[in-house]
Amino acid sequence: MFLCHNSFDKPFVRQVAEGLELEFGIPHFLDVYAIPTGEAFLPWIDRALATSTGCAIFLGANGWGSTHFWEAERALDRYRKDPKFRLIPVALPGIRPQDMEKLGSGSVFSEINWADLRNGAVDTDAINKLRAALLGRTMASSTKGPSRLTPYMVRRDAERWDAEARNNPSILYRGRQLAEAERLRVEQPDLVVGGAVNAFLSASARTQTARWRWLAGAAVLVTLTVTILAFWIDRERQLALSRYLASEARQAASPDTRLLLALQATRFSTTPEAYGAIAEQLDAQPHLRHVLRLAPSEVLSLAFDVAGSAVYAGQASGKITRIDLKTRASTEMSDTAVGGITALEIDPVNGDVWAGTESGRLFVVGSNERFEEVLAIIARDRDQISDAARGQPILSLQIDPERRWVAVGDHQHRLALVARVDRSIAWQHKFTGQRIRSVSFNAKADAVAAASSDGIVEVLRLRDGQVIGTHTTARTGNPMALQFSRTGDLRVIDDGGLLSVFAASTATPVERRLADGGLTAAVVGPRREFGPTTRRDLALLGLGSGDVALTPATSPGEALTVVGAHARLVYSVAMSPDGRLAASGAADGSVAIWDLTRRSRLIAPLGVPGGQIAALTFARPAGVASLATSVDGASIQVNSGDGWRKVQDLMALSAQAAGPGSVAPPDSVADAQGFRPVASDVVAQAVFSKDGRSLAWVTRAGAVLASPFPLTGTPRVLRGSGPVPDAIGVDDAGQAVFVADALNLMRYTVGRPDGEPPQTRRLNAPARYILAAHDGLTADVATENAIERVRFQGEAAPTTSVPLPITAGQLARAPAGELLASGAGSSAGIDVGLVDGKSFRRLHSRRLEGAVSALAVSAATSTIVAGDHDGRLHMWDAATLLPIASFRASALAIMGLAVSSDDRSLAVWDAGGDVFQVSLDRDQWVREACDIAMRDLTAGEWNALLPDTRMRRGCKE
Repeated sequence: MFLCHNSFDKPFVRQVAEGLELEFGIPHFLDVYAIPTGEAFLPWIDRALATSTGCAIFLGANGWGSTHFWEAERALDRYRKDPKFRLIPVALPGIRPQDMEKLGSGSVFSEINWADLRNGAVDTDAINKLRAALLGRTMASSTKGPSRLTPYMVRRDAERWDAEARNNPSILYRGRQLAEAERLRVEQPDLVVGGAVNAFLSASARTQTARWRWLAGAAVLVTLTVTILAFWIDRERQLALSRYLASEARQAASPDTRLLLALQATRFSTTPEAYGAIAEQLDAQPHLRHVLRLAPSEVLSLAFDVAGSAVYAGQASGKITRIDLKTRASTEMSDTAVGGITALEIDPVNGDVWAGTESGRLFVVGSNERFEEVLAIIARDRDQISDAARGQPILSLQIDPERRWVAVGDHQHRLALVARVDRSIAWQHKFTGQRIRSVSFNAKADAVAAASSDGIVEVLRLRDGQVIGTHTTARTGNPMALQFSRTGDLRVIDDGGLLSVFAASTATPVERRLADGGLTAAVVGPRREFGPTTRRDLALLGLGSGDVALTPATSPGEALTVVGAHARLVYSVAMSPDGRLAASGAADGSVAIWDLTRRSRLIAPLGVPGGQIAALTFARPAGVASLATSVDGASIQVNSGDGWRKVQDLMALSAQAAGPGSVAPPDSVADAQGFRPVASDVVAQAVFSKDGRSLAWVTRAGAVLASPFPLTGTPRVLRGSGPVPDAIGVDDAGQAVFVADALNLMRYTVGRPDGEPPQTRRLNAPARYILAAHDGLTADVATENAIERVRFQGEAAPTTSVPLPITAGQLARAPAGELLASGAGSSAGIDVGLVDGKSFRRLHSRRLEGAVSALAVSAATSTIVAGDHDGRLHMWDAATLLPIASFRASALAIMGLAVSSDDRSLAVWDAGGDVFQVSLDRDQWVREACDIAMRDLTAGEWNALLPDTRMRRGCKE
């Protein structure tokens, strides 16, 4: 079959040709396939036309091509000579009547039935018509009888169905056919008769109803499947985004951004990783109270008011911003200075703001917020002051304790003493080095110290400006901050990171290394000290990396704390007069507020109750209760937020109930070798029930006592004396106390009659820890390498044992009832794991390095907590057993944990007797993060991480 066409229509014709050959097996001649490259095409066309059985002439919007028209005329000529030669005109999209009339004077398209492909190559009817024409066949009829049903047809189909025993559903009507049949039955009931017609139509209706129900059910099932699949895909996407943001939170530059990314991770999905990112970021920002973003201008200077309730920030734009620390609102002063604000000092009485600028001008800003230039007020001293200060940045300011003078240091090695009231200059002093970076008055207000950049610190008499003392730090670095103590010692921090304390009585300073250099700002304080026993000198250092270092300056036992505070270089630091708060400002316009009295938002220190802590619980209605013991006594102490106070003398109660011998020290008579026994603590062991409502304890003489808690009346004596047991446990209701002694486990009923012996069961190994069940009839006992479950119901209740791959330490019960076991510190025992049936499943932790020393579970927050000998707390999600967070709670080993009755707080005590309270409330973690960040992610920050995800609100939601 020869395909005649315009070359511009070749793509369309090629599509038709390939369909004819592939679908119907019709061979064709198409020049692009048939004529070899390099051959003359006219001879090939002549031969093809001569041998083809027919020709399809394609004509469309591109009209006739020259070769195209010549081929068509040759085909028409053969058609007229050869009756067997088939000529099929084919109309393509856009065919024009004038083009159709050109071939054969219009006879071809008007007299020969043509194939209509004007709707494209996908028109099935047109393709079938073309196929039939090419093959010389007629079109197959698609008519299946009359388009409408007749009564005869209904009777006929019903009889066919009935003849096949009514089992052929393919004959039944459905859809429009069934509706037509039902119409005939209603309109022509006499014609639509027959015993099988009604049954036939009823069966058709039932089959159609069943079919529709099946389709509806299938549609519902498909919809439900698609919905579940979409939900699952969205959930997986939310989980992935949550984990991605939790990971990014550990890498962001500034602390507020890190916290906000961790917060946003919880907005996508409340995964353990998301909450863990918040907890770890809160722990990674010790002492951080708030981060505020001011206008995009460098923060060059900072100063607190006298009460520490507000901080003022001087910026490179010449603006001063007041930050109210109670409301956390920031307000720009209406006036603007010429040049950046490089030094600030706040009058402690009237609140006037003294501001020095980088242009060398000195201003006072009062309540009207207008910048009043000190240099312009005193005309008689204009030349003198101009020479002293104008044109060089003012770097340091301080008002003396008696509010008479203001010390001003500038970049051009000049120190001036200015009268605060009349703003006149009392005297000036010129240093050999440049940059007077820090000044300080002594407590008596009769001397002022100033430090220059050549490492020289000079102390000048206030009344005449005479130098009365000189110190040097040139060997270690140039001074950056100095401050007199109340006793007259001068504390100096140089840019090499060394703290030097120059005492008035000695020439050699006491030195302490605070940092290894890189300092860009420093302050040492506090300026105002509380008293001889509460004074605590602090240092705050700003680094070029954007980090801030905080350290107690004269407490060598406490390590330097370095915090990633800002994304860019720290320009300024300041400390409140009482030393409770500090602030740092950076080149990115951020201001961080630091609480120097509290290290962590997660951990609240409760102090030391005194004595060795034997047990800890939460008191009612509020507070934490401690059983503290020593060789001389034992007591119950409670801290409700106002410090520890003794509420009961446990030694006296024990002696009253069990006799003086129960608490008496051992006989001090020396043995045959001359050794005297060492007195142990009054209380050898103690345990609170899980809800803190019951207490059991063992005295050093082996007496076992129990009582409801808080203690009321006389304690119940379960055993008057005996050896100190290996372990002790109490059930939740406080009705049963379990005591392990050697290989015996004894169960004492608290309400038993006097003299009734305890129930006893035999253990396979000495006990290390006892966890009593809620029913008071079962106890899980941790031995060295196994957990034994001992039942006391019945006379011969069996004991089951689960071997452990660790040396067992403590036990706890997960919310679902499974046992949790911790290792006791052996090489294989630095573990926490879930005991499920006969197996032990370790819980993974990124930082579990020290041996586990305490274990607790919070059911309400679904949290497993372990404390270790390195002072770290490790948390897992109890539902998924995935790690949440690990952070340091103490510098000493964690000795015990107790969970509050609402399961949202954790009490912790360490080896030094310090007690801390830790929040387990994950929503509280979110609130703390928002309280620090005080903002949401910006659109730019969001789009940098999640450009294809709709922005979500965070803290302001």
